Amino acid sequence: FPSTSSDFVATKIPIPQQRIERLALLRDVQRTRIQQLFFHTNKNGSLQNEGLNLDESVIIVVDLDLVGVPTGEEVMKRVQLLRRSATTIQSNNGSAHPRRSGSNSASEVHVICAAGGEGMEGRQHRYYDTFSTILLPDTFVYPRFWRYNKRFNGPNENRSLVVVGPFYTKKKKVKNPFTQADLMTHLRQEAKFHAGGLRLTPVRSCFGGMAIYRGRIWLSPMCHYRRLAERISLPESLLNNVSVSHRSNKHDSALLLKYAGAAGHPCEHVVLHECLHHMRHTNFSEAPPFVTIDTSLQTYWWQ
Repeated sequence: FPSTSSDFVATKIPIPQQRIERLALLRDVQRTRIQQLFFHTNKNGSLQNEGLNLDESVIIVVDLDLVGVPTGEEVMKRVQLLRRSATTIQSNNGSAHPRRSGSNSASEVHVICAAGGEGMEGRQHRYYDTFSTILLPDTFVYPRFWRYNKRFNGPNENRSLVVVGPFYTKKKKVKNPFTQADLMTHLRQEAKFHAGGLRLTPVRSCFGGMAIYRGRIWLSPMCHYRRLAERISLPESLLNNVSVSHRSNKHDSALLLKYAGAAGHPCEHVVLHECLHHMRHTNFSEAPPFVTIDTSLQTYWWQ
């Protein structure tokens, strides 16, 4: 992974000026470097390494600008959950769903995000990372005032769960706005799945400053942090020599329409998770705990 500006010059990687594009590129370069170090890609696009079991491998993605992170013990508890070859996810009604190795069971947990917080509102921390977060089946919680397409309403979007930004609230004098603290409360209330002593909230996308992935999922060569339009102009060596036909221009436009911020780019975590869902043919109406938020796994941008 290039660590200095001279490294990027040496690899001839054009550095985007826009922040989200730059973050997405850096995350993809990091993934590519890890793939190159530990794996080789088969003709069918799958990763192989005889000495490393991808099903038991775990990748932790963490931001370095956090002022508060979970303890090592807290993180390892989540790592061990994802490493287990067979686990049981139990819903609040007591029904159990066994994980079947290699299956596409809707009851598999592959991603656990932290609940990133900032400051306090009463006794509740405000949920910080709204730009990466999409609730099931398809509610983008990012304030509408800061979106690229402010008027877009998805058919499955619950507008009552979209955060109303503080600046917009003061300007328009909104009564009883849905705040970031309200969102944190909602996520805790929606922790409907139990796994390994944890209560997890299924979502469509999240990050929160720290996300823990099953290795096979995060390293999938078919998915990227960058949208297709941002990848096709880059050197072939960074595209992993993998077909991108499944990421059509139509799908790329849909991401921009639904989830882009004011600068015109969707969050890089949303792009990755949407691709992973596409590859797994996720049925969002079943509320699958494929991507989850663990509200007891707290990170803080500032307190």
